[in-house]
Amino acid sequence: MDIFTDVSDSAFRTWDIFHFPQNGDSVKAVAFSRDTSQKLIVAYSIALTFIIMMIWDFIVLMILACYDVQENSSMNVAERRRGMAAVGLLNSREPFQGLMFTVEYISAVISAKAGRTVIGPAVGLFFIALCCVVAGNAVNILVAGNLEVGNLAPARPSSVYIPDIRSTNNEDRARFQAILGPATLRAIGSSEAAEVTVRKRLNIVSKLSVTEPGDVNPHFALNYNYSITGRDMGLQQFPEFRQDVIGSCETAYDWFQRYESGAEIYHPWGNQQAGYKVLRDGEANSPPRAQAINDPSIPTNSKTIPSQRRFGIIIYSVGRSSYRSSTDAWYYTEAITNVSTSDKDAPRNKVRTNRPPLSCWQNDTWIYNGQTYKNINEASDALEGVFPRAWLLLLQFHFIMPKIISITNSAGASALTSSMTFVGTGFDAAASTVEDELKRLLVATFISSSHVFRNSLMTPPQIGTANLAQGSDGQPQAGVANFVVSTPQVTALRFSILIAVPATFFALMLLGVIKKILKLYGRGGAGLISTRRK
Repeated sequence: MDIFTDVSDSAFRTWDIFHFPQNGDSVKAVAFSRDTSQKLIVAYSIALTFIIMMIWDFIVLMILACYDVQENSSMNVAERRRGMAAVGLLNSREPFQGLMFTVEYISAVISAKAGRTVIGPAVGLFFIALCCVVAGNAVNILVAGNLEVGNLAPARPSSVYIPDIRSTNNEDRARFQAILGPATLRAIGSSEAAEVTVRKRLNIVSKLSVTEPGDVNPHFALNYNYSITGRDMGLQQFPEFRQDVIGSCETAYDWFQRYESGAEIYHPWGNQQAGYKVLRDGEANSPPRAQAINDPSIPTNSKTIPSQRRFGIIIYSVGRSSYRSSTDAWYYTEAITNVSTSDKDAPRNKVRTNRPPLSCWQNDTWIYNGQTYKNINEASDALEGVFPRAWLLLLQFHFIMPKIISITNSAGASALTSSMTFVGTGFDAAASTVEDELKRLLVATFISSSHVFRNSLMTPPQIGTANLAQGSDGQPQAGVANFVVSTPQVTALRFSILIAVPATFFALMLLGVIKKILKLYGRGGAGLISTRRK
């Protein structure tokens, strides 16, 4: 994920080997600070240059070993010219210099009208040098391009904070909301910037029915689906872990039952035991807001929770004054009849009564190692001993019900774009639609779901709330920090290249030293050049 508020520099580790999640798999990498990584990349580029020069030196020696050159004074003209080529190639310290020499040499022997016995080998040397130049540049590009793998770093175990969220009393629930609220607002804020990137990960199809003129009850429906992988969550070693989400929402005008004491009464799914009041005028001077509700008939603490869950979103927009008119289902306006004509800035419209809630369903399934689980409780049982216990409790807390419910309620007024247009005594109803509001909430839900582990590094410990990431001895539990976070503060470099380049460099240096020793004791140099006669 590339849309986020950055973590503290104390939340991650550098100079440690970790698994970098990558396209369903992972590669070993090491994270360094941006400054250190840039210096390393420059150093490795220089090392590659020397490696290519040393390899070229050995290639030249092998060419000379196979080249038909005599060592006595009885050389004919052709042999002397081939000897000149050998000496010139030997004096070329890198492939491009050798290539330029062969070009000049070929031009010279052609001008001298040398025979095939000279031009043929010279052309061969040219193509060998050309291949070395191309291969050297290709290696430099490929190695440099694959050295840097991204901006991820492993989490620091002591910074992971997972609050004990198993309590059900109201005091602890309020504390949890204070802990999770900032994460929700980060996701809501990021949903605006992530429209181009994250939005592509969601498949959303909406349908607005064609209404007759004057129809104040337009119908709206939206279907959506998306998947969140272990890689999206930053898990180092579980890229095959995945959540698949399929859902649908549509306007539910039939939830409205009656007016009562200045309020509209709604009963979701016909449940007479669950009633919600929407004040007609009591909230007219406040921004529109939304409330997400869970189907109360389905328990949340059982392994028998069905994979398909019902939830609803109730809109509180009735009576709000608007500067412009709208025919949207959530913000359908009518003219205000008693506005003073002398007040030119006063809103001229207000939202009509009976704005429809959304009746939704969502199917959450969890996949790991080819097995499918119908809810997070069932998945947690299967993953006991695979994931740290604190991870399982964290996932249960976030996904025991459709995540969009907690996003909508935690965000408060910020959940709706319409609330941001509220100025003075009114808002702009024409600037918002139920479709845009729901899409924005879905993008925020995707971001928040992907960042459940990342957010554990951004939550300061709360007084009186135990940290489940720590054991009874106060030390981090084993494996609790086996996830990565994205941050522009670091650059991760591929571990295999970090080892291979210096290993190759020193191996070639050792071979070069051995070659010098052999030459010093008379077993190299000219002895490497063939003395075969024709």
